[in-house]
Amino acid sequence: MTFSCDKNLILEAVNNVIRTVPAKASLPVLEGLLAEVEEDGSLRLVGSDTEMSIETRIDVQADSAFKFVVPARTFCDMLMKMESGEILFALDDKKVLQLTGGVVNYKLPTMDPALYPTVPVVEKSKSIRLKKNLLHSMLRQTLFSVALKDSRPALKGALFEVGSDKLTVATSDTFRLSLRTEEYESRGGEYSFIVPGKTLSELIKIMKNDEDDITVGLASTHAVFEFEQTKITTRLLSGEFIKYESMIPKSYKTTAVVKAEDMKKSIERASVLVSDKVKSPVRLSIEFDTIIISYRTPDGMSLTDEIKAQIEGDKFEIGFNDRYILDAMNGCDSEKVELKLNSPVSPMCVTPHGSDKLLYLISPMRLRND
Repeated sequence: MTFSCDKNLILEAVNNVIRTVPAKASLPVLEGLLAEVEEDGSLRLVGSDTEMSIETRIDVQADSAFKFVVPARTFCDMLMKMESGEILFALDDKKVLQLTGGVVNYKLPTMDPALYPTVPVVEKSKSIRLKKNLLHSMLRQTLFSVALKDSRPALKGALFEVGSDKLTVATSDTFRLSLRTEEYESRGGEYSFIVPGKTLSELIKIMKNDEDDITVGLASTHAVFEFEQTKITTRLLSGEFIKYESMIPKSYKTTAVVKAEDMKKSIERASVLVSDKVKSPVRLSIEFDTIIISYRTPDGMSLTDEIKAQIEGDKFEIGFNDRYILDAMNGCDSEKVELKLNSPVSPMCVTPHGSDKLLYLISPMRLRND
């Protein structure tokens, strides 16, 4: 039982599916990846942690159909060390896989594929189809505010809301909210589902940022993302997402329009002094046509900076986590941003200037008296 293919082709496929394989598992087979040579001459590679699976196909030259499981990281390391070019893979009667390229020959014992977890077959009741670069943009602008640690499972993922005329992606770690919308004509009614942040993080690493299509199929407990020769199947998160609509103010007392790059550079200067041990807020003083950014450490280090702004409304001081502001500046993808505020203890709304497709809501930190 043999097959052959180009080293770089199979290595790229292995690097994609290995992302979900656990480094340590209770059973050795769970640390492996499934390789299945199919009748049509394609090689199907699967990596899984039982909650999420990634599978992809590549064309190979094969003499028969067969399958096996190999230790994922060892197999990947072997491929990396081999020279570029054609590699011959041969599975002998003792279920040992030989990898031969030029004068290099590796031998790798395999595991029983019958023990490998079965990838769920998703009977799709609904599906959405959109461009990969659009989904990539929506996820890049929202995933950073997925909750990493929270007792509510729903906040560890991104909420997808399919409306009659728009698609919305929302994430929140309770300290901030990221909301991205895009025009979308739904033919399957209105519905929503929550995808784990881990799955989406791996998706945007694998998915090319181009104008080809991606299909998202939805079942009661799983979703499947399909593009090119790759399929990612994931269990959906249960629970109720936060009612974010009620969190967004209907009006604001103060609005400031600033250059995103100016705000970013100023906050980065303050971040030099910020310590994880003593997390103090970066202070924003809203003046007539200026925002003064300042930061002071308990041991006497400080920064004062200012940026020009077009300000309408009341002036006051407010404090924020520096990382949250930087994430918003990087996510906006616009020359100018709008900062909308009501009071020193109310969340600040950040949007790209002149656009209503993206919104960040950032909770303030209480300022201490100097």
